[in-house]
Parts: sequence; structure tokens; C-alpha cells
Amino acid sequence: MRRFHSLVRDRLMFLRLLRHAGPTVVTGLVAVGLVSAVLPALAAAATGWLLSSLSGDFTAPLVAVGGLLLVGQGCQIASGLIGLAATSRVDIAHRAEVAKVATGTATVDVIERQDTQDLLGTARADLGEWVEKTPGQGAVAALRIILQYFGLTASAVVVAAWSPWLVPVLIVPALAVRAHAIRLWKRRFQNFVDGMEHHRRYRYWGELPMNRSEAKEMRIFGLTEWAIGNHQLELHRHLDDEWTHNRTMVLAQWMQTAASLIPLAGVFCAVGYATAVQGSPVGVASAALSAGWGIFTAIANHGETINIEGSRASLKALAELRERLEPEKQDRSLGTIDSDGPPLVRFVGVEFGYDERTPIMKGLDLEIRPGETLAVVGFNGAGKSTLIKLLAGVYRPTGGGITADGVGTAEIERWNAKLAIVFQDFVKYHLTVAENISLGFPGPADPELIGKAIEDAGFGDVVARLDAGADTPLDRSRDRGTDFSGGQWQQLALARALYAIGRGAKILVLDEPTAHLDVRTEKALFDRLEGLTDGMTTILVSHRLSTVRRADRIVLLADGKVAESGTHAELTALGGDYAHMYRLQAERYKSGYDDRLEAGELR
Repeated sequence: MRRFHSLVRDRLMFLRLLRHAGPTVVTGLVAVGLVSAVLPALAAAATGWLLSSLSGDFTAPLVAVGGLLLVGQGCQIASGLIGLAATSRVDIAHRAEVAKVATGTATVDVIERQDTQDLLGTARADLGEWVEKTPGQGAVAALRIILQYFGLTASAVVVAAWSPWLVPVLIVPALAVRAHAIRLWKRRFQNFVDGMEHHRRYRYWGELPMNRSEAKEMRIFGLTEWAIGNHQLELHRHLDDEWTHNRTMVLAQWMQTAASLIPLAGVFCAVGYATAVQGSPVGVASAALSAGWGIFTAIANHGETINIEGSRASLKALAELRERLEPEKQDRSLGTIDSDGPPLVRFVGVEFGYDERTPIMKGLDLEIRPGETLAVVGFNGAGKSTLIKLLAGVYRPTGGGITADGVGTAEIERWNAKLAIVFQDFVKYHLTVAENISLGFPGPADPELIGKAIEDAGFGDVVARLDAGADTPLDRSRDRGTDFSGGQWQQLALARALYAIGRGAKILVLDEPTAHLDVRTEKALFDRLEGLTDGMTTILVSHRLSTVRRADRIVLLADGKVAESGTHAELTALGGDYAHMYRLQAERYKSGYDDRLEAGELR
């Protein structure tokens, strides 16, 4: 009984997904499925009627048989189309829910974990192998299995009209064959799933000699045979057990065939004997035989069960993601800050590390005053970009806290909307120029502010030369699409931040904003920014110390804390690490050193 209750709960879980398909599609799916399910029984009855009427006027039964054939063809087409519509709608809703859960966390640390990434990959239900099915396929399959039993009942009624005792003789072995077949298929399914890691490696090694970038070294260093050997090794590790089980399944199919044919043969002989010797009506006997075969076809089809098993993994992964990610979202309480201008931001005893063994912030204390331009400098790995990510809330301190006007930033409603940030590893969205810029602030786009941001970023001439201006897709695979250089992408990212300022952001954060620009272009850019950021707080992170000279205050990070703080003149006079770094860079510039960074170089 417990097993039955578990099965019912399982099927209800899949059936509830059909609410995303909409009442019209579900009604159509049920109607077409019911007709398709009972059609074999109706066809059997119509055939018996036709045979019984051959001695007289058989027009009506002949029309009935022909009509049922046409209905069957129509149902087959309609079932495919409506099933596809239902599957697509359920899958769209499922993937939207995965995205909602994934983006519902306040921080990204849990998202960056590899086990979470694996769950997201499974939950998305992107089909790759035969064992991978989508939740939509599982939901439609669960409904069709239920409808199959209506067909079974209809066929059993036709058989019972001839002789009730034949019904259990046919149904019991049919159910046994079905249970045995499903058990074997589930085992095959699980064998394949258990070996998916070997399968991924098998595919990797198989693709390696054919990839453009790797193919050169594969040939130069003579690695082809080694790669092929690993390819074959992983193939056998994955599929040896699968092939052994397949041989078992082939032998089992003979047993299933025998288990099906023996009761069918007995029923056929009994019906034939009753018809030939006892004078039973041919039409009724024919209907019983056809319906008997219909019982087996209704029960023995286990393809829908495979769809359910294949889609179970994505639903399980989504449930695990909810448990893992939603508690993070519940921690976010709402608060406000009263000031209309930029707030006073304080880092108080902040501690943080991407892992427990390597702390980056070690009791950091820092005050960012309203309206000031603060520059943050330091050696690689000092935590400059980490400081920005903590301020933005994508990570939370493991110790200490960050406040804005005395309120914890994690508790402020839409704190991210108060920040306009250009990260050093900004994202290159394959959207239009205007769409890229509008992502700087949530909500409907403002074309006027987008145009202003383009000009303020010194990007107007570049956009004016594009075929479709700001509506040009930044993707060469799209019609009239193009791509930008590293410096142009950086200017676009800056325009995105300036758009956010136009929409009300109060703190401008520039994390290596000119790393891909030459010194002359950088100077022109900062000349423009100086007039655009009056009254705003600006936080500037840069590896070029010539860039930060204009800042109201410069802080040097070292060993997880603020090591030096002051103006450029004060720090050079101090003669510490900042002064040493500045003199070293000045000497390099005099010798013609180009410190522009290529995309992906900053970390």
C-alpha cells in the first residue's frame, strides 16, 4: 500500500506541472488522448459489426470502420501537435522557475560552487542524451499513462461481451510483461546515468583531435593516439555494463514475447473453437480477438515511463536548488536610507575570503565619504575588486559589516540600484548597443538617457558609424551585427554605468574602467567624467596610478587592510609602497611601456 501511495504522489507531481500548459491545451490533450485510447476498442467493435453484417446491408458498419480509421489518423496528428504545445509550455515555465530560483539569492558565492552549477545544468533540462527528458515530456507522459488505462478498460469491456473469463487471462500476463519490461528499462536507464561522468570524458576526448585550437598541438606533439586511447577507454568504462545489460534485455524480450503470445494464443484458440465448432457469431469473436490484442498494446507500451524517469532528474535538481538557495533569499530584510544624496559608507572590521584557508580581507576598516572620489590601489591579490564585490552585495563579509548611513547594506531595499558599477570582468551581452546600456538600471529603457550615456562615455562617434546605430546587434552571427574591440566594449560598459547614474544611482564604481584604453584616450575620458560626477561618490580602482592622481583620497590595500591613506601628494611624500609603485610606473611610461590589458588578463 505504501508503494501505491508513493506512485500516486509521484504521478500527481507530474500532473500538477500541466497547469503551466493552460486549460485549453490540457483539455485538448485529454480529449485527443481519450479518443486515441478507446479507439482500438471502438475499431474492434466496428470490425465485429461489419463482419456480422456481411450477409446484409453493411454500409453503416463500413462507414463506421472507415470513419474510425480517419479519426485515428487525425488523433495521431493532433496528439503530436497538442503534446508538443503542452511540453513546450511546461518546459518554458520550468526553466523560468530555475532562473528565478538561481537569481533569487542575494549573493553569488553559493551559485559559484561547482555542485550548484551541476544542479543548475541538470535542472535546466537541456537535452543531450536519450536518457535526458524534460519536465514537459514527463508531465505529458504521466497523463497519457492514465489515459491508456481508459483504453484498457474499453478493450476489456469488448472482450467481456464475448466472455468475461478472458479478461483476467489477458490482463494479468500483460501487467506482468509491462512490470518486467519497465524494471529492465529502469535498470538500463540507471546504468547509463551512473556512467555519465565517463560519457562526458568520452565525448571530450573524441572532440579534442577535431577542435581548431587543440588540433594543432595534437599533431605537433603526436598526441592523437593518446587522445583516441583515452576516448576508447572512457567509452568502455561507460558502456561495458550497458552492453552487458542490453544482452540481458534481448534475452528477456524472448521471455516477454512468450508471456504475451501464450495467453493470446490460448484466447485465439478458444475463440476460434467457439466460432468453428459451437457456432459463435464471427463478428463478436472477431471483436473479442481485436480487443484482446488491444489490451496488450495498451498495457505493454512503456515508452511513456521512460519519459517520466528521464525527466525526474531535472525536477529533483530544482527541488534541491530551492532548498539550497531560497533560505538565502529569506535572509534579505527590507530597510531604507533617508538621504537623497550619496550615503556615508563604512566597512567596519570586514573579514572575507573565497575559501576559509585564504582570507583576503582581515579586519578592513574604511570610510567612503559622500561626494568624494576615492581611489583604491594595491598589488595584485590585495583585494581591490573583492572590496567592490562586497560593496555591491554579491558576496557577504564573513566578519564585520558594511553600512550606508548606519544601515547594513544587506538590509537596504534595492541597494544595488544605488550603485553604478563597471566591473573589470564586465559581461559582453550579445544584444544591441542600446539594450546593453539599458541593463545598467532595471525597468523600461529610456532612449534619451541611453543617447546621453553614449555621448558622455565618448562613444558617440563609434555608435554613429554603425549600420543601425544604437540598435546594432553586438553579435556577428546576427543580421547587420558587429563586434567591438576591447577598448570599445569597455566604453560601452562605462556608458551602462552612466545610464544608471541618469536613472538615479548615487555611487559610481569604476573597477579598472580604462584598462583597455591608451593613456591619451583615458585622459580624455576622465576629463569628461569630472563634470558628470559632481555631487556623487566615485570609487575608482585602477592599476594605473596616473589615473588616480585626481582622486580626493587614495587608499592602498595590503594584507587585507588599508595600509596607506591620503592624497597623491601626501602618499608620495610618505615614501611608502604607493610612492614606490608610482615611481616605477613613471619610469616605465618614459621608456614607452604600454600597460593596456587584454581581455581576460585581469583577475
